[in-house]
Amino acid sequence: MEVAKLRSTDRETASLGGLLDPLYGRGNIEEHGMSVEVAEVLFELAVGELSPPMETGDGYDIFQVVSEGPAPYGYFMIYSQVELTKASRARHEELMEEMVAQFGVQLDQKGVALLLERAPSSGTDPLNLAEQEQQVVLCRFDGGQFTLKDFVDTYDSVRRFRPARFDSSGIAEFVYKELLPSTLMSRLAVKQGVVQDSAVVAWLDAKEKTMLIAALKEREVDSKIDVRDEAVRSYYESHPALFTKPEQVTVEEILCATREEAEDVLKLIRNGEDVASLAERSIRPDIRRDGRIHMHLYSKTNYGALYDEAMKAEVAELKGPVQLEEGYSVFRVIEKMGLEPDPFEEASSRARYWVRVEEEKKLINALLLSLKEKYASKIVLFEERLKRMNAEAVI
Repeated sequence: MEVAKLRSTDRETASLGGLLDPLYGRGNIEEHGMSVEVAEVLFELAVGELSPPMETGDGYDIFQVVSEGPAPYGYFMIYSQVELTKASRARHEELMEEMVAQFGVQLDQKGVALLLERAPSSGTDPLNLAEQEQQVVLCRFDGGQFTLKDFVDTYDSVRRFRPARFDSSGIAEFVYKELLPSTLMSRLAVKQGVVQDSAVVAWLDAKEKTMLIAALKEREVDSKIDVRDEAVRSYYESHPALFTKPEQVTVEEILCATREEAEDVLKLIRNGEDVASLAERSIRPDIRRDGRIHMHLYSKTNYGALYDEAMKAEVAELKGPVQLEEGYSVFRVIEKMGLEPDPFEEASSRARYWVRVEEEKKLINALLLSLKEKYASKIVLFEERLKRMNAEAVI
């Protein structure tokens, strides 16, 4: 450290005996103007060990490791996530190579050639193939195949986010990344007997029930909800309170610590002083420099009695001193708004939402009632168990 103070040409670090802030990650390293290559050398040194002279942007540096310890927790978490992601991707690619070999995956050159012939101008443009062309096989594997229709359907769903390259290697890459993984993995799971695992069986059973309930809801509830314009407008007209703006008021105010101060402020305003010029006297925290406050029903908890008094006052009326919990207020109402319904054009999306919510609730209740009646003979309530549960809940 003494040598750094005497000999270092970097006077900023020299004054600290050459001591640098801790290094622990790429972002942190680059913030100090150090290259990752230099840092990699330093991380191989033991505490107390010196590095060889290394060329940097400002000359040659010699480093010594003075201490080491764990990185900050936040960096460790990010680093762990990055490393796990890298390991997961590497294993995924490795597994894909294994499955491609295991299931004998082969691209059909006739299908590839047809795709090259019909290639769109860019990898995000639509791909147009005749119905007969879509039946051409693109890829074969043990027990299955993909046609050009499979390619088109998948391509249309991902092209805006993951565009394809329409050359031989680009088409192969798309097949291996977008079409094959889920199909081959599901076949591998069946082949290895994963579907017989008790945890997987339970998960599949729960998933099947969830999907059946969703399908039932779609058929008996969602498809029957009436959200046509006539129904939406009728709901809007019969529920005006839902589509009315809350009452709002804007005041200019000066809050004083004592009644005497408030009386002085009131006299000054009546004598022609502008409220904005007196606003610096206000003790209300976080207020605008001109003393203006915009309040509505939802901010009443912040302003309390000031909101109530402002709502009672007329526009342009000077009020005060009004005693509040936080002091004595002198204010004038600048503007009042609200209690007006939004035009249907602005409120239609909200009205449509509420129509859907209420219709859904009615239809679900009707469906549950019909199911209870239909299966009443099969429903068994264990009264003793219910009593025991209630007793335990009370305890």
